Amino acid sequence: MTSKRNLAILAAVLVVLVGISVAQKLGHRRTTSRAATAVLVEGAYTADAVGRIELGRGAEQRAVVLAAAPDGWRVETSWNARASRERIDALLSTLSDLTGEYRSGSREVLADYGLDDAGAVTIRVFGRDGQPLFGLDVGGRPGGGAGNFVRRPGDDEVYLAAAGVLAQLGIYGEPSLPAGKPKKDDAFGEVEIDRGELAFSVPITAGQPPFTLQLTSQGCADIGICYPPQTHTLPIALTSGILYLFFWRWMLRVQEHYADLRAT
Repeated sequence: MTSKRNLAILAAVLVVLVGISVAQKLGHRRTTSRAATAVLVEGAYTADAVGRIELGRGAEQRAVVLAAAPDGWRVETSWNARASRERIDALLSTLSDLTGEYRSGSREVLADYGLDDAGAVTIRVFGRDGQPLFGLDVGGRPGGGAGNFVRRPGDDEVYLAAAGVLAQLGIYGEPSLPAGKPKKDDAFGEVEIDRGELAFSVPITAGQPPFTLQLTSQGCADIGICYPPQTHTLPIALTSGILYLFFWRWMLRVQEHYADLRAT
């Protein structure tokens, strides 16, 4: 009798396990039975067709605002510093017709992809008439892979975009130093020089601010006299959760720093 009772209990347990397995498979099929690839940004965009780009993170949804002006693109601050038209076109080119591979549809795991409300980098793009063109929330990178996890604003579906969107914002990627002007110097021979103001990006490759960035520079006069090398310290910090190392704001901070040096 005991043996039969044990067999009955075992059979009941097996039935329950089979039922759970079938339910999980059906749930998974309902979750993933959609197109593997989706278009996240429809259409191609250039700086000529766009009037405003708002970049943010967490509660600071307008941490960096880039606006088209009659004399070119500007960073909306009290200084209204110039923004790089080339960088803006590169960002818009990356976002144009952006596609991604489906990864998840659960809100509970958004933080795992860096796409929760506190961690996602937000991009909102507006036309010349002020009307919204498109938006995108950008998260982290896959481990050992390229691209970024992304989602549409207000949507829990996560996609992996092959394009490195954050690299265009000065996060990850490689340092980008513009080519200098060739010059034949009597003392140093063939060299490259930069005159006036030099702007370049130094992306975050690991870790998080706050930290200190040291910049060493040396200037020379046309008559052949060089000044001693100078080291400038630039504090890079978080303000209300937004990274200061967005390319345009970092460039603005360097410009302000050099303006202070010239004033003294």
